[in-house]
Amino acid sequence: MARKSLTRVAFRPEVTTASEGTFEFDPQRLVSALTFHVQDEGLASTICDTCVQATLRRFNQSGTSVNVAKSRWSGMTNAQRMEWLLASSRTEVYCSADGTAMFREAR
Repeated sequence: MARKSLTRVAFRPEVTTASEGTFEFDPQRLVSALTFHVQDEGLASTICDTCVQATLRRFNQSGTSVNVAKSRWSGMTNAQRMEWLLASSRTEVYCSADGTAMFREAR
């Protein structure tokens, strides 16, 4: 399987009001979105369940949740959405030799 390299993008979550219309990502939804976009971009065939659970635990313990204006989200490509989610949640993704994606806290 051909590997794609990830380019870190300096996206930062925006603070938006409910009247603007936002997508809110609580810890569970954030992990689900990350796993979807990593697979959708073809970066990995599988995702390490242990890493997913550890990431969810990290988000829950730190109270990580992010919001994005629906208008901004709709203007992004799927690859940009994945990069935004990674940057906003301070998460990195990397792949093992067997094509399994793993998440870790960004350094």
